[in-house]
Amino acid sequence: MVPLWNDGGRRRTLAFAAAALLLVHGVEAQTTVTVVGTDLGLGVVTRTPVEAQAALQLDLLQMEQAIAAGDSNKASNLYQVGLNSLQYDKQGNELPNKRSLSSLSTGADVRKQVTFAVQSYGLANGDLSTVSTHYLYADQFVKSMFADAQGDGAQVAVEASTVLNLWMYTVAQLYKAVDDCALVQADANLQKLGLEDGIFGSAPQAVDQAMAFYMGTPESRKVGLYALAQDAGKLFNTVEANGEATVNARIRQLYEEAREAMSFPNACRTGTNTVEQLWGIAHRWVSQMQVPLMQRLIYNMVEQDTKRIRLYSTAIIPATIVCRDSTHRRLREHLLDKNSYDANKFLATLGDMQELYDCLGFTCADVGALVSAQIPECAGRPPNFPMAAYSPSTNVHQLSKIDLDVKQIKVLVELEEYKPAKHLYQYGKNSEQFRANPETDAYGTLSLQSLAITTDREKADPEYKLFVEYHNDPNYADKWILNSLDGKDKWKNNVEQRAAFITTVLQHHVIYLYALAELADTEADCVAKDPTKNAGAVESWDEVAAVLVGSLETRFRGGSKDLRDGYGVWNLSNQLCFDYNVCTSNDNEYALVNDKLLDLLYAGKGELDALDCTNLRRTVAQVEHLLLVPLIQSVLKYAVKNQNYESNSENRDLAIGKAFALSLLPFLAAKNPDATQTVERNMILSSTLQPVFDGSQAVADAILPVMLDLGVNCDLVGIQEGIQLCSPSASFSSTSTFSLHVLSVLFMGGTAAVMMF
Repeated sequence: MVPLWNDGGRRRTLAFAAAALLLVHGVEAQTTVTVVGTDLGLGVVTRTPVEAQAALQLDLLQMEQAIAAGDSNKASNLYQVGLNSLQYDKQGNELPNKRSLSSLSTGADVRKQVTFAVQSYGLANGDLSTVSTHYLYADQFVKSMFADAQGDGAQVAVEASTVLNLWMYTVAQLYKAVDDCALVQADANLQKLGLEDGIFGSAPQAVDQAMAFYMGTPESRKVGLYALAQDAGKLFNTVEANGEATVNARIRQLYEEAREAMSFPNACRTGTNTVEQLWGIAHRWVSQMQVPLMQRLIYNMVEQDTKRIRLYSTAIIPATIVCRDSTHRRLREHLLDKNSYDANKFLATLGDMQELYDCLGFTCADVGALVSAQIPECAGRPPNFPMAAYSPSTNVHQLSKIDLDVKQIKVLVELEEYKPAKHLYQYGKNSEQFRANPETDAYGTLSLQSLAITTDREKADPEYKLFVEYHNDPNYADKWILNSLDGKDKWKNNVEQRAAFITTVLQHHVIYLYALAELADTEADCVAKDPTKNAGAVESWDEVAAVLVGSLETRFRGGSKDLRDGYGVWNLSNQLCFDYNVCTSNDNEYALVNDKLLDLLYAGKGELDALDCTNLRRTVAQVEHLLLVPLIQSVLKYAVKNQNYESNSENRDLAIGKAFALSLLPFLAAKNPDATQTVERNMILSSTLQPVFDGSQAVADAILPVMLDLGVNCDLVGIQEGIQLCSPSASFSSTSTFSLHVLSVLFMGGTAAVMMF
């Protein structure tokens, strides 16, 4: 569909010959819709009218002018009441009250959006009980600066109106577009919901409004978000050849992508991928908008401008709560929790900030180098950057970031932001797919749902068959997750249990089975003796490490010392080693299982290089055994904990215990029906039985014989207080051999030697 433009002027008519099917009194009819757009300048023309939104920037301009004239009271009044941005009712009638910068941060609209929820969660330092007390953070900050009679408080107030109020409301419009498009896709009644334009839905209008709030009017371009990025780009030499900040050029490009995605009638209807496209555009747009915030924070740290350090820290640091926890807490301590700034910690703080660029979705090159202070640009991450001391041969960093999706889904569910949590699960966010040419190749992300339903899982033989047979559904994990996100399971009335169940299933069902499939794929490629497949085998091996360790661990052996950082199997083992007294004895205590896993990862890489498939098969089997250890430990841990709860308890441990049991039960069911029934009766919750009705020792007794058959060493499982799992005579000799690939033999009553570690 080609838009027809009229002559000149800020308002241009876009006549869309929209051959759309509308139901008029039950009869399908064809219609042509004419929509009036707005010329925002710099080649940006919107589809819908957004003059009123763009005019809000005139308030900022006049606030600056009032302050320059010494009238901060006038500036404050402009902030609170507004002057230039008209508002209309649904019938197009002008309302008496103007849109104000203050109203952007105090109204209910902005609170409905995901970025605001995460920001409030970050300001609350993850304390769900105090999140709502931070809803007015932007308005309170601006007013506190207006009330500050010393120095440039009023100027900072105007800057804060842009950085906090206008920034967040612009972002809110982007995610409103995603939500509105998703409603259309779900065949929601738009008129009943008060959404405009039955052909396109209101998603295009929301994107247009985001662009209007971002760019403003041509006459007010020296203030606002576009100007903020321009100024920051000059400070850090991140500008294009034509003088436009790279951030602004990319945001204009993202806007055009959004227009293209919605350029035809019924673009959001079922059967299209427009929701997924808008989701990807929204979070890339947000990442670009965060770049000037980071740049200005660094600049003001160098300038030691305390008020602006506080401003930009408030704008950007809370968002990092969904990144590495320990780094976020250090930044919060240095920049938010204190009323003063310690310049002596500049380099350490800058290093922490740079560490989180990747999580926020931008790079060292995006931020650039502060020219005036001769602070060099930080180095990008090399392809072989270690993950808990494992250095991959291929670039699997993007895959390792799938743990960020897990963490962020957990946070969103805890905040009861179920729609964006579902989008994140279905479409992904952090794990960007490889593009040979980022300028021309389509953007895409790997999603946890794609891992949960991929047919590649069938390569994990026999584990995949065991899971499918036990759960009677090839996509069992996907079904559980979607039901929980949609409020259709037993956890629907308890947020903590809901979040805990979803997170555990993602970590120890979805990612676990994906890792097993990659292990099998590696072995198959090696056995094929095809040199063209060997490169893929090496990458598959590195991918195993990527999903098991993740991106949130440090590069050092053992991973992060802070057990709150990781979200993978590696982190689970490190947590459990303290419960079971199976940690290494060196200064950097971490799980013995992980110590052995690291050695095996390097062994497998060497065996692939040498095409030593015989030893690789043995290494693969050993890795499979090690991955069973934290599953067994977790079931036992929660058996001990959950025996103290009633069946109607709302403690999250019950949900976690069930999820872990559901991961171990397929192995038990294939070997020992009595053991299976015992674990089911005690760990799979019932409204009529107290959890762990027979006691935790009964669960341990049921697991032990199957555990030994599976070749899992008691010495690696360790000792859990309150139960006795292994006696000294229960462990096999370390000279035995075993592979999970002979499970089918064991389960049919055959025999096999067992390899221990």
